[in-house]
Amino acid sequence: MKPTLSLLSETMNHFTRRSFLKTAAFAAPALIGMNSPVRAQSTSEGKPGVTEPSKIDAWLQTLRNNYKWKDASVDKLVEDAYRICVMPNIREPEGLLRRKWLTPDSKYNGHWIWDAMLLADLLSLAPGFEQNLRDAFSIYWDFQDMWASLAPDYAHGMISNNVKPGSYSPNTQGICIIAWAMERIVARRPDLGLVTADSLSRLERYHDWYWRERDLDDLGLLTVGTYAPLALKNMSTEKWFSDPTLDTDKRIQKTIQSARFESFDFEPCMDDLTLAPHPRRGGPAMYGTILLPGITSFLIQAEQSLARLAEKLGDHAMAERRNRRAKKGMDAMRRLMWDEQEGTFLAVKRGSLEKIRIPTLGSWMPLWAGVPTKEQAKKMAAKLLEPDWSTPLPIPSVGRSSPKFDDGGLPVLPLGIMFRGDVWGPVNYFICCGLRDYGYADLAGEITTRFLENAMKNGLSECYHPDSGAPLRARTNDFGAAVVTMLVDGLSKKYAQR
Repeated sequence: MKPTLSLLSETMNHFTRRSFLKTAAFAAPALIGMNSPVRAQSTSEGKPGVTEPSKIDAWLQTLRNNYKWKDASVDKLVEDAYRICVMPNIREPEGLLRRKWLTPDSKYNGHWIWDAMLLADLLSLAPGFEQNLRDAFSIYWDFQDMWASLAPDYAHGMISNNVKPGSYSPNTQGICIIAWAMERIVARRPDLGLVTADSLSRLERYHDWYWRERDLDDLGLLTVGTYAPLALKNMSTEKWFSDPTLDTDKRIQKTIQSARFESFDFEPCMDDLTLAPHPRRGGPAMYGTILLPGITSFLIQAEQSLARLAEKLGDHAMAERRNRRAKKGMDAMRRLMWDEQEGTFLAVKRGSLEKIRIPTLGSWMPLWAGVPTKEQAKKMAAKLLEPDWSTPLPIPSVGRSSPKFDDGGLPVLPLGIMFRGDVWGPVNYFICCGLRDYGYADLAGEITTRFLENAMKNGLSECYHPDSGAPLRARTNDFGAAVVTMLVDGLSKKYAQR
């Protein structure tokens, strides 16, 4: 169903009852320790949290003592990653963010889910950032409390895609790796006290919200969505929604793109995405019409991490609930998204379940979540060896021969061209972990080694061109530091530890 302006602007009766539209943008000062309106304006990039060269030098020396590499070139790569892509992105409390926070880079000035969790994982490799690690998670719990004081019951539990010093996003982040990061950090640093009954309850509420608000047909498959239509006037970061000069078509397209940001922003399987009202509640058009293998896989993986954390805490009932959710999603993906012809998983349309025959980087995420059967994983590994995916620098986010492939020109990749053929470090990491777990360690090692050597040659970058290996977009973005995550996890035999 194509959204209409009336659907986009309609609000629920109990939203008015909660005075949602009368409240300053997401203002809940008592819950987050603020005495000023939540939409406090920030013109800075956030105060850096680590500025003393001596502290950085000492921390890196500790890291070198913990991780010794066979190849000296790895030491330089790791040091560059921390000096360029990690340390400059640590921030002190500011505005809405009343705790220490982690930003992707100076351009994306906020605490994004997958960026912050990737950074937290990297900061846990040596002592010294204990409070930063605790705060990285507590920011999400603060948000849940604030959000619950304003949103209707059905929206409770959500964690925003990003929280910024002056505002936040009215959608979540499909790369929901909070439980994954917590599990990894706790394994290294059990002294941090991250795993508590409260923190796991909050994660469970988040996961339950996700299934409730994105698995609309109760299949075990997720779509994207956005609460932007409810965030009228000055109620969210989506300022454009209350812009009276914006025409209807542009407003609809911006709302749809707001939903796309829950997945891999511009992956082409979402090109024909539309938004529809909730199938049972009705209301605004804010729910996607395409079910995606990528974000479904991320939640399945997160459920498994949460189940293991719950077992560690002794909450066997929670572990059983989360494993049951994960299994339902796995079964649905194998049954409804697997495609023999493409040798991978495809997005499908809600309702008809018609496959969208455009494999993207999201098609390979099931490997990381343990979704494919052994036979399916074998076919996926074989497919990744074909020229379409085994580019000089693998793995492209869209097959090289696909009509949807678009490098956007060089040397800078325009915003709207992301995830349409470019190569991303964190994505390669997730895929290669999956390949290794299914017994394809050599293939995972080859892909990782080529990525690492390209970074050594061309420098760190947010993403790269699959043919030339040329850096695309930000050189200081945290995604550049994914090389460290690959190395620490031992994905490359060539660049292993001593």
